[in-house]
Amino acid sequence: MDWNPAYSYTQLPDAFKGYDIPPHWETLLLPVEPKERGICKLKDVKIKNISVSGKCWKAFNVEGFKEAPIENFIFENVQLNTETAGEIAHAQNWQVINSNFNFEDGEAPALIDCKKMDEVFHR
Repeated sequence: MDWNPAYSYTQLPDAFKGYDIPPHWETLLLPVEPKERGICKLKDVKIKNISVSGKCWKAFNVEGFKEAPIENFIFENVQLNTETAGEIAHAQNWQVINSNFNFEDGEAPALIDCKKMDEVFHR
C-alpha cells in the first residue's frame, strides 16, 4: 500500500523552486498523511487463472500497513515461476487453491507481521 515512497512523498526539485508550476503539480506535491486522510484497506481480492513465467525476478513485493493489513487474498489456478519469492509484510488470511508457486532459489517469501499465511507458502 506504500508502493513507492519516492512517489508517495514527492518534493519539488530545486531547479523548479521559485517558478510558477502547473496546478496539478501542486496537487501531486501534497503529502499523504494516513492520520489526516485515512489509511487505504485492501481486502477480498481474488487472482484467478494467471500464469507467470520467463525471466521474472520477484513474485511478491507486498507491503500493507500494520494498522490495515492486506487481507483475504485468494490465488486460484495461478502458476508462478520466478527467480525469487520476495517479501510480504502486514498481510493476513491468504489462500491458495489449485495453484503452483515455483521459486528458483527454493525460498518461500519472507513474511513480516503476517497471520494465517504460513500454510500458503508451505513453510
